[in-house]
Amino acid sequence: MDRKNSEKQLNPFLRNAITGLYIFAFWILLPILLAKISLSLDRKGLKKSFPWFIKTGGTLISLISAFMLYLSIRDFSRGAGKLPITAIPPYDQIASKGVYSIWRHPVYLFYILLAAGIALIAGSGGFLLVVLPLFSILCFIHAKIEEIWLLKKHGDVYRAYLKRTSLVCPKIRSLIQPPKSPDGGL
Repeated sequence: MDRKNSEKQLNPFLRNAITGLYIFAFWILLPILLAKISLSLDRKGLKKSFPWFIKTGGTLISLISAFMLYLSIRDFSRGAGKLPITAIPPYDQIASKGVYSIWRHPVYLFYILLAAGIALIAGSGGFLLVVLPLFSILCFIHAKIEEIWLLKKHGDVYRAYLKRTSLVCPKIRSLIQPPKSPDGGL
């Protein structure tokens, strides 16, 4: 039985259980763990009192990032036909429209920016100076591992997508010129 058929036959209970675990791990447990580490570092002298305009900037970053995170999840779901959950592959289509026409991994990017905005509001030097850089490196490594898997799965179609899009800073050409969708991408 090939992977495509095995995925379609994945027990709905198992699929829902994996989805629930991912939501719990990445949207509840991970933020709590990062906050606890940050608070511990802040208690050791890294707590900062930022001026109002830094906190206002953090609020704007948080609000914009939360909205972009929502768009990223929505666009991925529309493009790949499922939620962005690595444990439930394979993806038969590449999400390449919406925010995915600009960034390859907008969920990671805006998750990091949302956390940074919250840290600015809270004045958490521990998060900004220690946790955020380490978390960003781990997200980058995870994104690169996903890209290796996607290159194996989609080959030249994904290679062309890599050339058109960016990890962090949008490519000016992709902002000016509407992207062409790879075969099967939405």
